[in-house]
Amino acid sequence: MRGMNVQDWVQNYYDNHFDELLEEWNVTWALFKQALNDAFLDQGRVLMAQEKLEAIQQGSDTADDFVKKFESLITEAGYQKDSPFIIRMIEKAVNPRTIDQIYGSRKDRIENYAEYKETIISIDEMWRRHQEQKRGPRGWNSWANRDTPRPNSSKPSPTTATQGDRKDGTGMTFGGAGRPMDLSKAKAERRCFNCGQRGHMIRDCPQPKKFTVRQTVMADPESNDRGAPSKTTTVRQAFMDLGKEERAALAMELGFVLPPQ
Repeated sequence: MRGMNVQDWVQNYYDNHFDELLEEWNVTWALFKQALNDAFLDQGRVLMAQEKLEAIQQGSDTADDFVKKFESLITEAGYQKDSPFIIRMIEKAVNPRTIDQIYGSRKDRIENYAEYKETIISIDEMWRRHQEQKRGPRGWNSWANRDTPRPNSSKPSPTTATQGDRKDGTGMTFGGAGRPMDLSKAKAERRCFNCGQRGHMIRDCPQPKKFTVRQTVMADPESNDRGAPSKTTTVRQAFMDLGKEERAALAMELGFVLPPQ
């Protein structure tokens, strides 16, 4: 509070407005409150509250939270809630969807602040419940995914190589010393993959390389699933598509013995 001493002001107001003979006040409560505000309320704070009241917007606040802020500014600004000015201010501040719904469902305007407050809070709560229902529970997506086709997890059955042979991840089939060789067993026994003897590796084998290039079939799983004939790609075909000199150079680099042409 500012201005004169509070006790002096009270005494002056009492002397001017209280009739001791009738023992009653000659002013209403509203006039007393206005006089009190005029004498002691910081006018700078009043002006600031009035400016905030004209600028306030609901935004993302719930209607209940917004109304609390709005009413606090009404009190600081010294306005009456049911004044036409306050009704205009709240219409301007509340989210447009709420105002549109109010006047889309009624022809008359709301003039009573308490009714306005109750109406906007009710509409806002219904709108927020509707938004929650549209989103649904967190993590719930069974309806969205119920018709989503699942990927085919079946694997194509591997093709069978020539009986007695072994093949590595490249699709090459190997035979050694004229008989089938178990590569993992040969490796464990430190046998040469070429001649089958112990004591040296294939890169040091004195015997001619006996690996041959044989056909490898790569199945198309999608074709098999449809029941159509499998598409095949052969290493041999790719090799034979090379020119004669290119085949000879590639065979020498890989250490293969080409079959007679």
